[in-house]
Amino acid sequence: MQESNPYCVGKGLLHTLQPAPRREDQSDPSTLPPAGALRVNLQGERVRKMGGTMNNARRAKLEAIRTQLETISNELEEILSDEQDAFDNMPEGLQSSEKGEKAENAIGEIENAISTLADVVGNLEEAGA
Repeated sequence: MQESNPYCVGKGLLHTLQPAPRREDQSDPSTLPPAGALRVNLQGERVRKMGGTMNNARRAKLEAIRTQLETISNELEEILSDEQDAFDNMPEGLQSSEKGEKAENAIGEIENAISTLADVVGNLEEAGA
């Protein structure tokens, strides 16, 4: 059951916060939520803010995690480069063998991991902004 609130949000990205019909007990503007007390998440659902913006301690933790993930991504890029060089230096017959296929699969999976980490780092940057 949806709680009674002077602001309503429908499901979906196209809906925005809209005033609900006033009830007699809400005729006093001081009973309305303060500006910015509600926001809409990407799914279009109403979400209460807890104290507005992220505090500095949580932002610092996110930054530390983001830095660690960037370090890991850089290390993966080095491994990827080494693995790609090793594959490129294999004779053609070996590249098309089971060993070569395994090396190609490893290269692809490392590339996927690097891409995923880049997405995570971007999300953390947005969260800390």
